[in-house]
Amino acid sequence: MHRFSPTIAKIMVVLWVTLLFPWLLVAPAAGMAFDSGYTFEAYLFVGFVWTYPISVFVGGVLVFWKREPVAALLPCVNILGVLSDFVWKR
Repeated sequence: MHRFSPTIAKIMVVLWVTLLFPWLLVAPAAGMAFDSGYTFEAYLFVGFVWTYPISVFVGGVLVFWKREPVAALLPCVNILGVLSDFVWKR
């Protein structure tokens, strides 16, 4: 079985951490999702956006300390969740 490359995993974690800087500008604005009402989609969107740093931290810890390279894909859950929210609304 082919394993996920540890080098690629470390590069991905650095990319996720780098994406935290624009997140600092976007995350406070995510609360505006409730302008159209307190819907399930609004809670889902805000939940995925606001928990992104947690998934980056947990993924980074698992990659660098526990040596689990596949954990570098953990922040993809949040990104796919936000994208699915946009698809769901259409």
